[in-house]
Amino acid sequence: MVFTFRSPTLSGHISEEECILFDMIRTLGLQLPLLAAIDRDFYDSPVIPRDKVAALREEALVALRAFQGSQGSRPDAFERVWQARPPGFRETAATLRPFDPERCLGSLVAVCDDALIQGAAIECLSD
Repeated sequence: MVFTFRSPTLSGHISEEECILFDMIRTLGLQLPLLAAIDRDFYDSPVIPRDKVAALREEALVALRAFQGSQGSRPDAFERVWQARPPGFRETAATLRPFDPERCLGSLVAVCDDALIQGAAIECLSD
């Protein structure tokens, strides 16, 4: 399962294994309502209206900075989230590429930037 978000000329994605990103946001205590809505509606292919794209971009940047800042101060945050996942998830995800929140959030910021330039909404699709 892949969650794809796209603007008129760019797209990015979060794989099902990378949805741990949303758990990390909660573990870090971040209150980011648009990212929380994407998490909640992950399988319903939400659309981010163009009047919410700038706010989503800011939330993605807040999360990105929090992840980068937590590397030294809360190194066990990822481990706590990882261990809370069912064993089957951990076994499957461990065989795939490593979780990279900077890739996930960076691609979301780029898609938001493109949508802002184009004056467009962001379409989200889950397959």
